[in-house]
Amino acid sequence: MEPLLVSKKGGKLEVKTRRLAVKGLASNLPDKIDVDISKLDLGKSFKVGELSAEGFEILTSPNVSIVTIGIPRALRGKKAE
Repeated sequence: MEPLLVSKKGGKLEVKTRRLAVKGLASNLPDKIDVDISKLDLGKSFKVGELSAEGFEILTSPNVSIVTIGIPRALRGKKAE
């Protein structure tokens, strides 16, 4: 399900990273990590550094984008005006 902002403003949900490098005991590793992107605005990203890890360490660089709300070409020109 796409965030409401993506649907209303015409943004495009772009998944940049599907897997993360992590370190920890197998019993502490989650099957998945949920990310709340409902507050992302057009052109903004959710990065690895914004994740919280309990019981394991995330080895992937904190600057890596997980998901971005892309701005369609049609809307890019309107921002410049």
